[in-house]
Amino acid sequence: MKLRIDAFGPLEVIEHSVMSGNDLFASNTFEEPNKVIPRLNLIEKSIGEEFDITLPKLSWNVVRFEVKG
Repeated sequence: MKLRIDAFGPLEVIEHSVMSGNDLFASNTFEEPNKVIPRLNLIEKSIGEEFDITLPKLSWNVVRFEVKG
């Protein structure tokens, strides 16, 4: 799937946070308080109008951009 955001002009990828896993019923507990938390996904920072970002299956994602220009 492609997401078109080129109307903003040149952008810089700032951050990609991901929550993913195979267990859809996973939850935080007192014993494992950080079992389900967002983690930073290492990305190559670049400036442009097109980006290839792979989103894992069964995941929640936040990709932050900054307008350049």
